[in-house]
Amino acid sequence: MTGLATLDDGVRAWLDDDVAPNIAGLDARIARAVVTCGLCPLQIEGELVDGRLFYFRSRHFTVQLGLGATEDEAVRAAMTTDTFLTYGFDDDEVALAPAHLSELLDTLGVARSPG
Repeated sequence: MTGLATLDDGVRAWLDDDVAPNIAGLDARIARAVVTCGLCPLQIEGELVDGRLFYFRSRHFTVQLGLGATEDEAVRAAMTTDTFLTYGFDDDEVALAPAHLSELLDTLGVARSPG
């Protein structure tokens, strides 16, 4: 996973220091998350606690999620799957990303930890 190279340092720091850890912290199934593109599309890559990698993408009021053993597999799965959500025009894609990601993990059958 790569960091953001094209955004200014302040935006990159906000995404890496605030957004990504909050995404990982809000769903126990996510071991780590990195925001690889901040807007248009919002892209988050990471690893689940079961070792699978994920690729999450939000653009044009649609969010997609793919899982795979490699980053390439996860991206391909996100681009070819029927598993997606749509959201309203006035919704904030960054603010809603944790909820959308959790909902898609549920849809894909990723088990929640007991307890």
